[in-house]
Amino acid sequence: MLPRIKDLFYIYQKNIYSILSNTNRLEYDFITETLSNITEEDILDNEHLSCYCFVVSVEGSLTNTSRFIVGTKTNPGLFEKNALNMLNSLNISPKAPTGFDWYGVGWDIKNDEIKIYFLKKDLSQIHCKEYCRSSSNKIREKIYDVGEKYTKMYKDNETINQINSNMYDHEMVHKMIALGFNLDTYSNYKDKTTLYFD
Repeated sequence: MLPRIKDLFYIYQKNIYSILSNTNRLEYDFITETLSNITEEDILDNEHLSCYCFVVSVEGSLTNTSRFIVGTKTNPGLFEKNALNMLNSLNISPKAPTGFDWYGVGWDIKNDEIKIYFLKKDLSQIHCKEYCRSSSNKIREKIYDVGEKYTKMYKDNETINQINSNMYDHEMVHKMIALGFNLDTYSNYKDKTTLYFD
């Protein structure tokens, strides 16, 4: 595992939210193996596309720190194999849309959700399939139009702009930066602010 990823993962676990103590054994193994497989090429190529992310959602006085995404840009075949092994244990068996590669898996433990991300081969779109983690029922599918400065997410007949910027004034941003994280992207949707860190 790259030293920075290892350090950030354990800092997040210790100081923000213990993801691994809230996942099953196959999920735990998948997360740690995926993080170990991330290469410098994953990090540096197409930097606006992240292969790991710590996500914090803030809605009024409520903060959700139980969100985390792991993935790959360089080895979708191995990632698909490992992801399906883990997802099958949850009775979830998604298929990649035509023209897309396996790209990421995200958890929202608090809301009992697991999300599977597929990246279009030309890197222009991300297709997301969301499931209820405990029941394996599909919740929805979303499409993202990917850009270097911002990404448009199409969700529930609405369009949300995700701004690729590290300039956002919020107490959670200050806390995460003090712990060594970088703000990569943020979005505002209705009364909810979502912050993406790496």
